[in-house]
Amino acid sequence: MKKEKTKKQKKEKSTIRLWIENIIEVVIVAICIAFSIILISSPGGIKEDIHKINVSYMPVLSNSMSGTFEKGDIIFGTKLKKGDDGKFPILDIGTVAIFVVEQNNTKFINTHRIVGYYYEYKKEDGKYYGGYTELFNVESVKDAESAYAYAESKGMMDFNISGYKTSGDNKSIYYIDGDVNGELISPSNDNLLDSGKVNIDDIIGVWNGKKIDNLGNAIIWLQKPLNFFLVILIPLILLFAYNIFILVKYVIEVKTAKARKLALEEARTSAPSLSAEEEEEIKRKAVEEYMKKMGIDPNSLTKNDNSSKDDLIEEKVNVVEPVSDDKVVDEKTVAKKRTTKKFTTGTKNTTNSSKKDDSKKSN
Repeated sequence: MKKEKTKKQKKEKSTIRLWIENIIEVVIVAICIAFSIILISSPGGIKEDIHKINVSYMPVLSNSMSGTFEKGDIIFGTKLKKGDDGKFPILDIGTVAIFVVEQNNTKFINTHRIVGYYYEYKKEDGKYYGGYTELFNVESVKDAESAYAYAESKGMMDFNISGYKTSGDNKSIYYIDGDVNGELISPSNDNLLDSGKVNIDDIIGVWNGKKIDNLGNAIIWLQKPLNFFLVILIPLILLFAYNIFILVKYVIEVKTAKARKLALEEARTSAPSLSAEEEEEIKRKAVEEYMKKMGIDPNSLTKNDNSSKDDLIEEKVNVVEPVSDDKVVDEKTVAKKRTTKKFTTGTKNTTNSSKKDDSKKSN
């Protein structure tokens, strides 16, 4: 009864351990896959066709938009699509746009707010003029429709919006000590705007207003090859190796169980009246033979908890074929093993008894 209770407890512990291992494995794999997908699908470098750049989520690399989103955040964007006319739509002033800019012959992705339109128009003299200042900070100009209406009211002929004027939200970065009312860092920043024009076709998406604080720092850190190898690849490699080990162990257990079963069946066929000790010995020898074939040291196997030392060192008992219909087995062959100590003690007792008998006879 006690043995059955112990076996039940061991089985329950084994089941709990198995569940814990499976949960840990699932969590590790899920985390590794999630971060791998994020890294693979992050914007990365500038592609030849900038409109193939992914803008679904992007890490914030600077504090130029501080107050709206911070450096190290993850922001989520929506890809900009062409309209029925085959052109990209004109975005409203105030929209936070995701676009590609070039500085010092280097292209990079930026996310700033549209604060004005670049435009071209023709005056009465027939000459074309362009810029952004004439419509800049005009309260009535909020979108393309209002910009065209305003241009018409000012007599601008052949008016056309050609790009955007952009700016970060964190104006304090342009001032000494971050005081917006203080001294400018550089006179060229007196208008606090981004230098250069952002063409309409350079816009690849817009920020949809969603963000996750600080997650971008983890993405940026994992984008370094060494960190990715340490945090993602090594756990996956170890997990894979562990599962291979479990699989091999399971196969060996199945094979050894099969070897024990076959050996026992063969022995029972030749001698049906095997004792429990003989069956255990046959199983053990079958497992040893199988392990030797596999090139594994049999001593490395975990010994059966129910096996005693006598079971492990007992020599195999030879069984002879029965000589009658009752299948009588030779008594000498199936006699149980006696220890040397008992045999010696028995011999001494017999000798002493003989001496006593001889002495009585003499008398």
